[in-house]
Amino acid sequence: APTASPTAAPTAAPTAAPTAAPTLAQSTSWPTVAPYLVEVTLALSTAMDGVSPSTFNEDDSLVAAFEAATLATLPALDAIKNVVAAAPSRRRRLEDATSAVVSFDGVVVIADGASDADAAGAAILDSVTSDLGNAAESGAFLAEMQTAAAAISSDAAAVYAAVTVDAGATADLLADATVSIIVATPAPTPAPAPTA
Repeated sequence: APTASPTAAPTAAPTAAPTAAPTLAQSTSWPTVAPYLVEVTLALSTAMDGVSPSTFNEDDSLVAAFEAATLATLPALDAIKNVVAAAPSRRRRLEDATSAVVSFDGVVVIADGASDADAAGAAILDSVTSDLGNAAESGAFLAEMQTAAAAISSDAAAVYAAVTVDAGATADLLADATVSIIVATPAPTPAPAPTA
């Protein structure tokens, strides 16, 4: 008698072999600390004849020329601020009505200088006061002011053309210069994110 055609036995549907679950690589890096920033502020003054305090303070171009000349003369400074002129503390001579003591703060920022900030501040003070005193005596500081003024306006140039720097009085003022130091505590930077 005929027999039924043989049929293949059904096989189970193939299944993919399981793979291990992915793991995150663990970072061994700790958060890093940014360098300390040390801001050194020098309280400085210079004496000038030929311009009154009120004339200087009320004319932004005169202040701007002074700032530019000071930064050109003292490249160690990162910035200057709080520039203001006042009458001399005592009358040096009859022309004191057109004499002014210009005071300002010179700022130097040091990256990662917290380990010896006091010594760094003292060294900067010595260097800057020496440079400014020498420039006042040689005439270089006045020349920088006149050059800066001429680049700003003819009116500013005319004022500075009549100005002289009193090197002796400036030296006395620089002997009393002071320094203050601020250490900025940095925030830690985050650790790198884990990678797959």
